[in-house]
Amino acid sequence: MAADLDVAVDLRDEHSGVVEDGALVQGDVIVQASARSRQPSWSWPPPGLRAFGADITATGSTLRVHGPARLQGANVAAGDIRAVSALVLAALAADGTSTIQGMFHLRRGYGHLLPHLATLGAEITTTGGP
Repeated sequence: MAADLDVAVDLRDEHSGVVEDGALVQGDVIVQASARSRQPSWSWPPPGLRAFGADITATGSTLRVHGPARLQGANVAAGDIRAVSALVLAALAADGTSTIQGMFHLRRGYGHLLPHLATLGAEITTTGGP
């Protein structure tokens, strides 16, 4: 059920106007919020977030996110480190099993993240790659 609150969200750095590295991960939080949010479509969602069941619609250059969303496991792929980080967090919030292709991006920049998440109770299995 979407809340009556409608919030504009801009994940760009206030000085440079560039989307910050954490913006995609912050998007996972927005999907779980009890509100509707709007933000420029160039900032996110990472390809694949809708596959988890996120309620995201596009109007022109603006995305509208209706939350909270009950996410379901999905098979997705990520093209960079920010996208794979966001998809890992979405998979952890989702019911069921997820498969994420492109995990080498995560290993390249956040090599210890998966063991740390497992220490916190996440059930993560990786196959292939270094």
